[in-house]
Amino acid sequence: MSELTQIRLKGVVQCSFIRSEVTNLALYEQEGHFPGELGEGEAFLFISKQGNQVIFVFRDPLNFDVSGKIRNVTDSRRLRLESGTWSPYMLQNYAEAVGLHLVGIKRFEQVHAEMRAAKAAKRKS
Repeated sequence: MSELTQIRLKGVVQCSFIRSEVTNLALYEQEGHFPGELGEGEAFLFISKQGNQVIFVFRDPLNFDVSGKIRNVTDSRRLRLESGTWSPYMLQNYAEAVGLHLVGIKRFEQVHAEMRAAKAAKRKS
């Protein structure tokens, strides 16, 4: 398996995927949902309103001149969720599925194991 790209998650928002990533990014930045521009190694996370897809967006939109027309594009990775709906506990798992590692966020299995250990320790005391 290849090395995972380390990123820091800068914001999360649930939105309509009818709009493009560039449009959603501009819209939610204007409304103040995200704190400033993306730096190197940072990403925003868009979650579809249906909860069945997530998109990690890495950079502010880039403008490209394609045959005389300006196109706005983003560097992003999309994941369709087989479980049907997203869970905040699964963010690291989603990131790893698209080749990323979220700095400071644990995998679901690790969180679950820690919660079970804490519950067992509480029962013993």
